[in-house]
Amino acid sequence: CTALTFFCTHWEEPAYNRLVVRGSQISNHLQRLQLYEEADRLLMESAAIVPLTYGRNHWLAKPWIKYPKGAASSGGPTDIVIEPH
Repeated sequence: CTALTFFCTHWEEPAYNRLVVRGSQISNHLQRLQLYEEADRLLMESAAIVPLTYGRNHWLAKPWIKYPKGAASSGGPTDIVIEPH
């Protein structure tokens, strides 16, 4: 399976792939959400899968704990900085 092959179903759609890649590169939350909503629409129209839930991670940290962009979602703590407090 490739990273963009949806859950190893071997379903691929170039327009969907472009939207997901563009969304992953945009830091503006509203613009990213619009791209992902469009990708969702394409996915649902093709009926490749029917998502029942969407995963979500919640991170609570003291103000002196800093997560560089993407560190919280990367699955590893190697880039997390603990500032003096």
